[in-house]
Amino acid sequence: MTQETTRLPLNALGTDGVALRRSRRIIRRRYRYARPNYLIHTDGYNKQKQYGFAVHAAIDGFSRKVLWLCVGNSKNNPRMLAKLFIDYVKRIGGVPKIVRADRGTENVFLRHLQIALRSYHDSLYISCVLCLNVTW
Repeated sequence: MTQETTRLPLNALGTDGVALRRSRRIIRRRYRYARPNYLIHTDGYNKQKQYGFAVHAAIDGFSRKVLWLCVGNSKNNPRMLAKLFIDYVKRIGGVPKIVRADRGTENVFLRHLQIALRSYHDSLYISCVLCLNVTW
């Protein structure tokens, strides 16, 4: 998926949000991770649920590459997210060191999978609540 492919629908659907982002400079975090698939961020987007679909995505913290983008009728299905995570692990042939997600009910299986698959390594699952990082 190219940046242009993402930009066009955002301009069409969210003109207010695009204008706000253009008026301010986005300050990006600095990452110390030297490789892809080290830290992944996952989250769901329910704003379009009134139209019958919800979005769930994961992004690599190093390269900011979209790892998966799933559109369905609910983002609250933990089995769907677990399947996306397992498919991703199979595709890369390994498990990311850190998974960062919120404490939503859809992330329960993801948390357990990350801990189980990295049980012999120093696993880390970071949960964010109101911008406070909590490690489970």
